[in-house]
Amino acid sequence: MYSGPMMQALSAGRAEVVVQVQGKEVLRVPLHSHVSGSRYYEISVPRGVATIEIKDGRVRVLRMPKEVCPLGICADTGWISNTTQSIVCMPNAMVVKIVSDVAPGTRLVDEGDGASRVEETAGPKTAGSETAGSDEPVDAVSY
Repeated sequence: MYSGPMMQALSAGRAEVVVQVQGKEVLRVPLHSHVSGSRYYEISVPRGVATIEIKDGRVRVLRMPKEVCPLGICADTGWISNTTQSIVCMPNAMVVKIVSDVAPGTRLVDEGDGASRVEETAGPKTAGSETAGSDEPVDAVSY
């Protein structure tokens, strides 16, 4: 499990994934990395352990056992990739979000070698236009 000190904020124009549990920041890591493939972080939550996956400038919460997160709404949210989105796990008081000094409604796109460019995101998708948990970012999910 991740238990090291918080990482320092990155320079301007860099996005970070921030995880809060019960209102306290427990993880802050770069959204983009020189490491290829997925990065996984295990987070202690009140009812057990949550696993966060970061890949290709996106982040999601992996499905947890029902005793940790009974409905799995946080996992059903799927991938998020910009600062206007968040993932919330109510039973564990956990919030996962992307923070940046880039304007809301935009996202940083990794161009390799640590370089990023700002890209405007498309307008919100209508609820139900995407399957929850797909590999594409979802702006709105109705329950």
